[in-house]
Amino acid sequence: MGRGNVCVTGPYEGLFYIDNDDLLVYRPLESSGLDADQRLLLGELDVDELQDWEYSEGDSYWLMEEVKSAFAASMKIRFPSFQTPRKQEWINDGLVIVENSLFAVTFEDNQWSTAVKLLQKEHWCYDYAGLQKQHYQRYLDGIRDALFEQFETLGTYGGAWTSGRISRKEILYGKVHTA
Repeated sequence: MGRGNVCVTGPYEGLFYIDNDDLLVYRPLESSGLDADQRLLLGELDVDELQDWEYSEGDSYWLMEEVKSAFAASMKIRFPSFQTPRKQEWINDGLVIVENSLFAVTFEDNQWSTAVKLLQKEHWCYDYAGLQKQHYQRYLDGIRDALFEQFETLGTYGGAWTSGRISRKEILYGKVHTA
């Protein structure tokens, strides 16, 4: 999960990882004898079972579109200042899902996962660092909670080449604090 090839660099930025086990969809091979309409996520398959299954690019694409749409809707309800960009916008290698005048939230492929990043915006004339400092932890917690509406576990960024995992249950029962 999130092996460190995607990171954030600003003082008021953060990210979470959605493991590919929860995003990549597989379907049975024709020769497997399994129900052709069946679909499973990578995380639902054992290594021994993979020989009878193949990656479904189309199903995985549509699942990711559903994930992005549900995430954007949740963020806009939590934080009305966030809006979906009018046209497709990329920051570095991440697709902007929602943004406001202070931050952009992007989804970026991380080979092993999808990184969901809270990125600071810069303005040519104004210094928003004070406002960004004031809001970033609340926004980062909102991103986490919006993702937990869809996923049981998330990866966390721990620094160069390090990551961790948090679960919805840990957050709900107060066993873990992410800062």
